[in-house]
Amino acid sequence: MSGAHLVRLPGRIKIALTVFADAVFLSMAVVLAYGLRHASYASCGLLQVWLSASAVRFGPACMYLCCLYREITRYLGPEFVIRVVKGCALVTLVLIATAFMYAAMREGAEFPRTMPVIFFLLSMLGVGGMRLLAR
Repeated sequence: MSGAHLVRLPGRIKIALTVFADAVFLSMAVVLAYGLRHASYASCGLLQVWLSASAVRFGPACMYLCCLYREITRYLGPEFVIRVVKGCALVTLVLIATAFMYAAMREGAEFPRTMPVIFFLLSMLGVGGMRLLAR
């Protein structure tokens, strides 16, 4: 699809595409955060699968709570940046809670402490950057 076709799409389809893109970017941010933390993408543990599924499931809901799907993309200002930061922080808190629940269920499960910081930065880059490029 070219940009001209995307402009003519109805608003609900544009929102659905944005939700799908956010879910993909948040899942990729989990994988990249683990890969950057461990300097290897070879080991994919069960915790990483749980966190990726949690990002896909709860990420768009957190972004919706922060009103990111109501914003018209051509009017991006400081309010938009605050919404992206709040949404990404909320998703990061959900992932931390998921990791602690997983660690409580499985003894000896390790969760890297720097992973949420890396995830937060990557998710802001992915979610905010995608909207800036779409503009």
